[in-house]
Amino acid sequence: SQVDLLIAAIDATRHAASLWMRLAKPYAKAMASLLLKALKAMKQLYLDLNEETQRSIIIVFAVILASMVLKRFIEESKFVRSVRYKYAMCKRDVGLKWQRIYGKIAGTSKLLADIIP
Repeated sequence: SQVDLLIAAIDATRHAASLWMRLAKPYAKAMASLLLKALKAMKQLYLDLNEETQRSIIIVFAVILASMVLKRFIEESKFVRSVRYKYAMCKRDVGLKWQRIYGKIAGTSKLLADIIP
């Protein structure tokens, strides 16, 4: 029945996931160890810096984080959505007007080409 097939598919998926975990576990451990060593080295480098430089680094990270958050808020605002919508409408209108003008130019050029030997 369909329920048995579904249960079999779920079991097969779980089994495949466990096989992938067994395969990936040593690599994940090695990567985690390497990452921890890198973080410890960076922390030691940071602590070896003078206090003013440490403060400057913290300020830079705070400004970057604040910029990212602010960018996200701005992108999600109703104002920006309305401006994007108006831009799309104006772009569409300009495209339609250009097509009309281009059609007139093409028609005029054809008429002139027929008149001039």
